[in-house]
Amino acid sequence: MIKRVLLFTCVCMLAVLSTSAQTFRNKLFPSNEISGEEFKKQAINKIQSLQNYLEVLVKNDQNTSKTAKNAAVENTVRLFSDENRIVEVNSTSRPKPRKLKVRQYLVRIAFLSEKVYDKVTIRFYDVFFISNFKKRPDGKYEAVVSMSQKFTGEGDRPYSDVVQKNIQIILVPIQKPEGTYYEVKLGDISITDNNI
Repeated sequence: MIKRVLLFTCVCMLAVLSTSAQTFRNKLFPSNEISGEEFKKQAINKIQSLQNYLEVLVKNDQNTSKTAKNAAVENTVRLFSDENRIVEVNSTSRPKPRKLKVRQYLVRIAFLSEKVYDKVTIRFYDVFFISNFKKRPDGKYEAVVSMSQKFTGEGDRPYSDVVQKNIQIILVPIQKPEGTYYEVKLGDISITDNNI
């Protein structure tokens, strides 16, 4: 009798947990759009991590070793969905933005701080979502964040600009025995307004 009561209790608990998990999943992923605030917070944290790693790459002092810069490159690449993501950069010598793969962009940023300028600063501000998460045909979800980026290079030929950029935020599905989880990753970074 006790075994039957315990078995019945376990079945009831599993049914309740399954129902609440399904309800939670439906609230997070209604039809083709996700509005999950937690994902948005994670995305903003990833963008902050990107800025933090860029700060390490542009440091031009003896306290920042080549090893620390290499680690910053590797950690930054991991923020993105893959190494083929594109980052657009601008220049006064080119009318259109140049497209660089993530690693190429990071190496270029480190080069600017070591060889071209005495000091480089890159700041992000006015960071906000301009779209909710929408499901793509490949099963991933995508949203877009807009931000302003200020670049300043100090030295013999000082340079400064402010550009408006959009960053793709991608939720990459990860299959686990318990179900599908989503990892927040950065996608392409494009220039939308060039204020040179």
